[in-house]
Amino acid sequence: MKRKAPKARVTSRGRAQSSAPHRQTGYVRALMDPKDGPLVGVPQFVPIDTHRVRARAIGTIQTGDSGSARIFFNPCRMTSNNETEGVPVQYWTNAGTGAVTDASGALRFSSNVTYSQSDFQDTDNTGTIDNGDGIKARVVGAMIRVCNVSAVQTRGGVFTALHEPHHKTLETFTLDELSKNSKSIIRPAGDGGYVSLLYRPVKPEEVEEWQIGPFVVPGQIASGYHSNAQDGTVNDAYPGYMAIDFQGAAGTTLHVEAYAILEYAGETMSTLSRPIHIGGGRAASPGDGAKGAADAANKEQLQGTSDCEVKTAGRTLAQCDAANGEAQQHADKIANIAEKDPPHVIRETRYSIVIENPDGTHDVYFKGTAAPGTKGSLREWEEDRVAGVGFRVKAWDTELQYLEDTYGYESDTVHYSGFSRGGGFAQYMGGTGYGSGHFHQYPPREGSRNAQSDEDWHDSHSALNAWLHDHLIEPGSQAVDDAMNTMEELLPEQLFAWNY
Repeated sequence: MKRKAPKARVTSRGRAQSSAPHRQTGYVRALMDPKDGPLVGVPQFVPIDTHRVRARAIGTIQTGDSGSARIFFNPCRMTSNNETEGVPVQYWTNAGTGAVTDASGALRFSSNVTYSQSDFQDTDNTGTIDNGDGIKARVVGAMIRVCNVSAVQTRGGVFTALHEPHHKTLETFTLDELSKNSKSIIRPAGDGGYVSLLYRPVKPEEVEEWQIGPFVVPGQIASGYHSNAQDGTVNDAYPGYMAIDFQGAAGTTLHVEAYAILEYAGETMSTLSRPIHIGGGRAASPGDGAKGAADAANKEQLQGTSDCEVKTAGRTLAQCDAANGEAQQHADKIANIAEKDPPHVIRETRYSIVIENPDGTHDVYFKGTAAPGTKGSLREWEEDRVAGVGFRVKAWDTELQYLEDTYGYESDTVHYSGFSRGGGFAQYMGGTGYGSGHFHQYPPREGSRNAQSDEDWHDSHSALNAWLHDHLIEPGSQAVDDAMNTMEELLPEQLFAWNY
């Protein structure tokens, strides 16, 4: 019988639409992906036309004899191309574990935009307008990523990254203080390892006001380029609130890349300007900004680590929040790649594992039902039972909706696979299931595929288990589902809209 497409979720309040429509707006997409996101502006109550550009600051650095590096990023300084003062990325290669200051010989990368300090309304960094026809700027989205690109595999290390949640300076922090902060991200930094920090607005002036100069956002006091810099006083000239520390071997090469989507306004911008929502995605409202900022914070924190490591062929890939088990097994299967480009397990739940590849794509693997007698198996078998007779399972809906909102269905950028019950989930998302268990409320999407377990998964599951799924569970659950389709055509639809 012909399969039906997935239906909208039916609840006691009617048919549900997407639970996170703000993620479809151009602004949130730009906030989450400054490198490739749409060129839109910050949503505001009184729309105006602005000019948007995508900026970058990229370079490589090499650690000194101490094997350390400390890198700071200030997104508001991506708005100008100054090369010696007021640059967005500053770094130190022999700072050790202590605090660093802007006056202690920082090196720097500049932005590639075409505008300099003299183009702004404040041309002398005094905080007052002296060029009424000049430009003003605002950051829409920004990110910084640091990657260990050394060719020597023994040059490992550890990244400690912190995005200060109130956008206060981090230059007074030692490594000890960075690592103890509850928002810090700690990741292994073997060859190919990387860590990213993602900008989101946290102060009203960052979305409600404009920079009249390229060095500070409104509310910060400009005091020259270096005087009293980074000492925590109100006259802080460089409030670098994103910091990435590297501790590893001497002579380690680090690749640093910063991206930003910027918008400009002013007399000289009028011929280039267009409505702030034009550029891609649905027009955003000011209320979408807070939701997008929360998403960006969550995405950043998903890089965080706990006390377990997932390894592939002896290589540390990442650290995750669950015990080594199916994550270890699946990482071993998909990581048949060069030693210097390991993927990273960035999320693991009871139902799925999300792996981020070096090229930015993702692999999502859905787990099968827990083996009898193991932790959580009673709950999972009960979920299978109620789903098998036509109910929806709220925990499943939450998991699948999150993946849909975050990564979308099967595409060139995300691939879904799974075994047993997980195979049914994978097909529901448009991917490939192995020995799939089918459930009436979670039918396969068009284009999905069911494969034999022994095609690829026999080395992950026993031969008997694979045979049972291929020849009994998959066809049996398919037959039950076909029978329910027939019943659904004969009986009222409400009988098949219950939730568990």
